[in-house]
Amino acid sequence: RPYLVGWRIRLILVSIGPILVYSMSDRTELSWGFFLSILAFSILYQLASDSLMFVSIGSFYTHIADERIGGTYLTLLNTIANCGHTWPK
Repeated sequence: RPYLVGWRIRLILVSIGPILVYSMSDRTELSWGFFLSILAFSILYQLASDSLMFVSIGSFYTHIADERIGGTYLTLLNTIANCGHTWPK
């Protein structure tokens, strides 16, 4: 459930990002308000994408892991997830 909340927050923030950039595309100098809005946008996106979603995926792995080999299995699942997230980059 927290993963879906994080996904929705990311979707909303991703749609707001281009609007912020487009609104400042015709100006030659940036104001402090715009700078602070970009900073707040970046912090919210970072919280939603990394913290909330990473913790919820780890919680899911804890639920499906076998108790006898839990740590090894969690490490394997996390490694596969990390490869899947970084491969497109």
